[in-house]
Amino acid sequence: MKICILVGSLTGGGAERVASILANNLYKNKYTVTMVNFEKRENEYYIDNKINRYFLGMNNSILKDLNLLNKFIKEIDADIYISIDVYLNILLGIAKKRNRIKVIMSERNDPRNVNIRKILKILRNLIYSIADAIVFQTEEAKNYFNKSVSKKGKVIINPIKPNLPQRNQNTENVIVAVGRLSKQKNYPLLLKVFKQFSDNHSDYKLVIFGEGEEENDIIELINKLNLYEKVFVKKFTNDLHNQIKNYKIYVLTSDYEGIPNSLIEAMGMGFPVIASDTPSGGTKCLINHGENGYLFKPGDSKSFYNFLTRLADNEELQMKFSTNAVCINDYLSEERIMNEWIDLIEQVLKR
Repeated sequence: MKICILVGSLTGGGAERVASILANNLYKNKYTVTMVNFEKRENEYYIDNKINRYFLGMNNSILKDLNLLNKFIKEIDADIYISIDVYLNILLGIAKKRNRIKVIMSERNDPRNVNIRKILKILRNLIYSIADAIVFQTEEAKNYFNKSVSKKGKVIINPIKPNLPQRNQNTENVIVAVGRLSKQKNYPLLLKVFKQFSDNHSDYKLVIFGEGEEENDIIELINKLNLYEKVFVKKFTNDLHNQIKNYKIYVLTSDYEGIPNSLIEAMGMGFPVIASDTPSGGTKCLINHGENGYLFKPGDSKSFYNFLTRLADNEELQMKFSTNAVCINDYLSEERIMNEWIDLIEQVLKR
């Protein structure tokens, strides 16, 4: 069977990581796999070099990009197409009727809040019902849509990266956040709370790993808060997990999320974690509040500060959260999650 996976790139984000894992696992299971991206970037997730790869060079003009996609579909003639991006979901949905292809779409963020153009939101809500199946990350995300869409939905959570290094027991007093430098992640909240926290915990530092459009504003706020000797912004790296394994606490302050891979991986490494309770339920399905981490209402700086202080001041609590967090390695094993994807693919192929 020939399967084609479409995703914007293979760099940086959770959707891109899932696309790479899916491609590699399908290839291992004897499918012929083609990967389609907009462009090639640095620090890409690994895919087997025997997987066919194409670059379409799309330019965010729906008509032009649809024309490119239609030509490609005729050339590749796959048995099933999987899109992992809202824009690609829309294009593939439109192309489905013309080309009579089988399509699995995947919604990777909170559909209520995802930052896309209004026209794309309208098209998304109209076109998703065309799919043969749609993969959502949470029940809340699936139930956001009307019945014609949600009835085609299947909730498949993200797999955890295997063989993660374990967080060291003798850690440095460093708080770490990982994620795109975008408004969605609400880094201003993190910086303002860390400023308050730092007044009573002067030995702590904050490291943020990420790249994105808000980088200059974030650095400007760091300087404005006089945190330039305590807060450090670093670019994504393929060696991220080894770089952070000596740090003490992981935090996530997003206003909305799908399933944050950085949170999954931090828990798998044994980090005590604090995260915002995002509207789509993506963090709540990972964190049992008070047992393997803390949850706070998005934007609630007071609760975030209180939880951060409580956790930093209590080594027994850190150990409790850390011990319970690593159980996620079994719950989200790559083999189990990929088997769910393969089962869905086989169901669609048989229809």
